[in-house]
Amino acid sequence: MRSFLRLEAIVHTERHSALDAVTQSILTIGGWIIDHTLFSDVMAVVNFEFPADQSGRLIHTLACHGITASAIPPETIGTAETEIAAHLTLTFAQGSGDLRREVPAFQ
Repeated sequence: MRSFLRLEAIVHTERHSALDAVTQSILTIGGWIIDHTLFSDVMAVVNFEFPADQSGRLIHTLACHGITASAIPPETIGTAETEIAAHLTLTFAQGSGDLRREVPAFQ
């Protein structure tokens, strides 16, 4: 049976820097991003996998970037040979829900 970790965080920093911090945190622990979905400037969902013995380090690395997860998993969920699938939902506190951009007319 494969393990799955679900994390949620409310982020008060700028959206692009928060997403960069998440990417760097995942790469730092030897993980890789599988997929992501952006919901305007309000929310982002990142699906990734990482070695099971790095769960504590993941939480610590995210916290160093100001991203505090709502659930704190055990320090290790398994061995380095085991991979954990994870789902991180970021809610941006400063999001307006509207990313309309002016597109100039063309002929």
